[in-house]
Amino acid sequence: MMDEKRVRQVLLNLLGNAVKFTDNGNIALRVTCTPRENAHVQIGFEVADTGVGMSKDQLETIFQPFEQVGDLERRFGGTGLGLAISRQLVRMMNSDVRVVSRSGEGSRFSFDLLTPLVEVDIALRTASAGFPVIRDRSERY
Repeated sequence: MMDEKRVRQVLLNLLGNAVKFTDNGNIALRVTCTPRENAHVQIGFEVADTGVGMSKDQLETIFQPFEQVGDLERRFGGTGLGLAISRQLVRMMNSDVRVVSRSGEGSRFSFDLLTPLVEVDIALRTASAGFPVIRDRSERY
């Protein structure tokens, strides 16, 4: 089951790492939604960057607690726990974090989550967020 708070924490960590390791180039967050059977959808999350990337040896250790890769300048201020915690949170939601990276070419972290499809009344969602809702009752959504 997908947990919004955990997903937000994982995405913030992955995006923060992308910013930390990308001096020039691009960072992208992609979210996809694919219908599945039994009124479920698979939501795919991907954070890709054109930063410094990682070697094959570095990829084998990045999910270990207290492991940090990159030069000392980029390690400063981190504990080396972000990816370990992110992976654990995603695993608690019955998935796993995948990574593809090449040194000098950037990295791509991704994970997929299966969740029930629910219908949400946009007006109710907006109102519960503290925004006033003004809608003509004759409108059809």
